[in-house]
Amino acid sequence: MQKQKGISTIIGVIIIIVVAVILFGGVFAYQYFFTQAQPTVQNQTQLVGGDRDSHGCIGSAGYTWCEAKQKCLRPWEEPCEADQTAGCLSSGGKIVTQTCYCANAQDFYNTCLVGACGCGPNPAYAKQLKVCQCGQGKCFDGQKCVTAIH
Repeated sequence: MQKQKGISTIIGVIIIIVVAVILFGGVFAYQYFFTQAQPTVQNQTQLVGGDRDSHGCIGSAGYTWCEAKQKCLRPWEEPCEADQTAGCLSSGGKIVTQTCYCANAQDFYNTCLVGACGCGPNPAYAKQLKVCQCGQGKCFDGQKCVTAIH
């Protein structure tokens, strides 16, 4: 009787293992065959920032390629100096050096803005910057000389 009880216990364990393997195999087969056949939402929509250009710049984040600096940049954060130099000269301006009194001002700042360097002057921040002088009635908008609007 003892021997029969041991054999029936082993048969019971084997049956449980076989059932578990079949269940796990069925779940795996379902996931493999049915979920891969359906396209995911991620594949159907373009992710934000997934629009890199040929240089790797992300246009939707405001980045453009600056040939002069050989890198992606946001023009309002870091001007592409060579582009601004060309824009100034080709639109009738001339490049001069001028003292600016703003902490965050950079070369070729927007002279169409009100105030020195586009902000209120503070002598503590005095620095020499390249500026595009466009002549009477014109200002440099950061890219080219334009007619000043008052």
